[in-house]
Amino acid sequence: MADNWSQYWSEESPQGEVFVDASGEKHPALDEFWQTELRSRSANDRLLDIAAGAGSIIAALDLDRFASVHACDLSEPAMQRLAARFPTVKTAVCDATGLPYDDGAFDIVVSQYGIEYAGLDAFSEAARVLAPGGHIVTLSHYRGGSIDNVHERQLQAVDVLSEHRFIDKATELVSAAFTDDRGRFDRAAEDFIPSERAVAATVKEQPHGVHVHLHGGFRQLYAKRRQYDLSDITQWLAAMRDDVSKSIERLNAIRSVALDEISLATVRDNIIRSGLQWQQPTPFFGSDPKLPAAWVIRAHKAPS
Repeated sequence: MADNWSQYWSEESPQGEVFVDASGEKHPALDEFWQTELRSRSANDRLLDIAAGAGSIIAALDLDRFASVHACDLSEPAMQRLAARFPTVKTAVCDATGLPYDDGAFDIVVSQYGIEYAGLDAFSEAARVLAPGGHIVTLSHYRGGSIDNVHERQLQAVDVLSEHRFIDKATELVSAAFTDDRGRFDRAAEDFIPSERAVAATVKEQPHGVHVHLHGGFRQLYAKRRQYDLSDITQWLAAMRDDVSKSIERLNAIRSVALDEISLATVRDNIIRSGLQWQQPTPFFGSDPKLPAAWVIRAHKAPS
């Protein structure tokens, strides 16, 4: 899975986000949350962003307000991108359960849709590097929330691709179109049309995800097929098959780390055992007032 995420950060835009608005851009509620949360922090504070990705939290901050800002992530490409965007931020490639920092090294430890991927013990490691008087704040995936529901629907959409063998039938259709065998083409078209209709209906119902890129991309390539070699199109379809598999793996990974009441209780126990004071988690809402987009997890260490 680590290799999958590294490839994701190698290929996606630096602004790749889990929580986006209707246009696919970073949801403004994220910046608003972090700016409000950290507005009152001291200029002497040292901040660590765990599982930082390409720097979503850091992009929302006035970095000059902190004594130092550090970011870590399991993905080296993510850290390379973050360092290029924010040269003053000190980066480290590491697992969140084995942070390369001294005990009490930071006054603020934050994470956005990240720390939970390393397992619930990662919250104990975050507590270890927190200084007396310091605070931990995370936005963590919410089981049954708005993001979880979107990813569930995207997985259902991918199931439609598999159920109707869209890539296999698209490959046969375009291959047949490059021959003089009219019978083969007619059979391929008859086989493809129901599959295409099923996927098109899914795209209409769920307009974001790898299925949308596959469906739209093939339609364009097929319409302009005479401008390409057959191998160009079939290789693209083969690459999309790999992309679909990786998308399934990522979506399942995201859904698997979403926190419910039971897993939150484990996080609470880990935090308390680490000597921190636990605050009851609260839901974080975005554009959907009914379904939370995240859990807000907060804890702090008493001053020495």
